[in-house]
Amino acid sequence: MQTQKYWDNYWQQGHITSFGNEIMGTYSGAIKHFWQRYLGDTQPNTRLLDMCSGNGALPMLFLQFQPKLSIVATDLAQLDEAKLEQQVKRQFPACEIEFKSRVDCTAPNLNGDKFDIVTSQFGIEYAPLEQVIPAAYDLLNKHGKFAIITHVYDSRFIKQNTVSWAFVGEVRKSGLTDILRAQIASEDNNSSEKVRVSHQLQKVTANLKAFDNVEYGLLNIDGFIQMSLGMQDSNKLEQLIALFDNEMLNYHSRLSELVKASRTEEQLSEIVTMASNCGFTLQQSHRVQDQTGILGHGFVFTK
Repeated sequence: MQTQKYWDNYWQQGHITSFGNEIMGTYSGAIKHFWQRYLGDTQPNTRLLDMCSGNGALPMLFLQFQPKLSIVATDLAQLDEAKLEQQVKRQFPACEIEFKSRVDCTAPNLNGDKFDIVTSQFGIEYAPLEQVIPAAYDLLNKHGKFAIITHVYDSRFIKQNTVSWAFVGEVRKSGLTDILRAQIASEDNNSSEKVRVSHQLQKVTANLKAFDNVEYGLLNIDGFIQMSLGMQDSNKLEQLIALFDNEMLNYHSRLSELVKASRTEEQLSEIVTMASNCGFTLQQSHRVQDQTGILGHGFVFTK
């Protein structure tokens, strides 16, 4: 539930993709090339379902290929549905698009709708795929396509976020916020207590910098510490520290799920097996990568 609240808040902030400020627009490069290769010749009025769509980065990309698609974009998170639909329609007035919140991809209740294409990118692997894949099969018309890109253990996204996950875990274990509270409280105590707590704070920050100085800077730990130490209002101070603790908890939870969701080689093979057992035929399976490294693994199945 904590992570779902994080994603509710994340998408409501207006991010286009799940990569925050790293990708400011819709997908391009190797990811765009994958989708253009397999969906670039989609015909007008094709019915397409995008699972775990977030704020609709994939639908926006697909509409660049074919602006007359009929799209349903679903996500478990709470989306600003009307706003998103208006934004897409302004750019692609010939399309039909509907965003649906609180839709579980393992059992999407879409009132018997059928689709020509079901897609997902960096989303369904968070859920039990043994339930998602049969659900996708049931939603497709005969000869329909099921196309996905999943996170993989050796992608640069996972490698980067594994580093961040480890550092945030270290911050949470360090007791930084408890030491800050003690440091501020020591201003009213004797000088020996103030010195002792000050040394504690120096030791913790030095250890965090030694653990990963880059991540330390990216999270602006020094800025948070200075803001805390300079705050005079005790209520506002406690709010600031509580907010920091909550942000670290949410961030660590999200990264934990991300790392867990990434697929190993064995798990990628299991996806093919599960899809085959449902009745899908594998059309394509390959790594999606560019000059920066591996981005994910793409599959295209047909019913």
